[in-house]
Amino acid sequence: MSQKCCCVPGCVESGESHPVLHLFPNPDRYPDRFRSWVLAVGGDIILFSNKYIHANRRVRHRHFEEKDCCRYNKLSQLAIPKKYLPEDNFVFCHEVEKLMEKMGLPKYSPNDWRLFIDSSKRSLKCVLLHNGNKYGSIPIDHSTQMKEEYDTIALVLKKIKYYEHQWVICVDLKMVNFLLGQQSGYTKYPCFLCFWDSRDKKTHWVQKEWPKRENVVVGQKNVINVALVEQ
Repeated sequence: MSQKCCCVPGCVESGESHPVLHLFPNPDRYPDRFRSWVLAVGGDIILFSNKYIHANRRVRHRHFEEKDCCRYNKLSQLAIPKKYLPEDNFVFCHEVEKLMEKMGLPKYSPNDWRLFIDSSKRSLKCVLLHNGNKYGSIPIDHSTQMKEEYDTIALVLKKIKYYEHQWVICVDLKMVNFLLGQQSGYTKYPCFLCFWDSRDKKTHWVQKEWPKRENVVVGQKNVINVALVEQ
């Protein structure tokens, strides 16, 4: 067995002094099994060549079901990683209170933390920030494969149980569009605070006040999805 680290995203040490690690199936001899392992593990491993993965990447024994394990920490020919894997191509924590307890932090209160969401073409992450900046940031979600879109943000909020905690959210203006279900791009009413008309160029430098956006209604004023959070 190789002594290299497990390549499953989010896999953490469990106190084992010498964790058992398994090589990926030979991609030349067992291409289907090899591909099944790669898809199960996910993460940035899909960016590497088959030869590199087979030579340099390993999977810990804990990611396999008991029925697939044989004597002397060997695996059956049908074994595929199935346990403690990232779900839907991203790693997340849905038990925030237990996480903070494990980290030795004081009693958890949602009012003491705010949720920061950041995304780009290459990654998406959610981090909890302490309101008094007394403690460091705590990552609770990360993905290098999920697309920057409304459905993705909806899934992330569901997985981290945002609606149970109701943290104050910190995001950039682009993310505001996703959270409030607004249409992105060059739209007539892009603002989430008021009905500023981006097409009315004649009054852009004259009119100082615009009607306030009281609510977000699907199908009206460039709102195309149900809002994921309160305005």
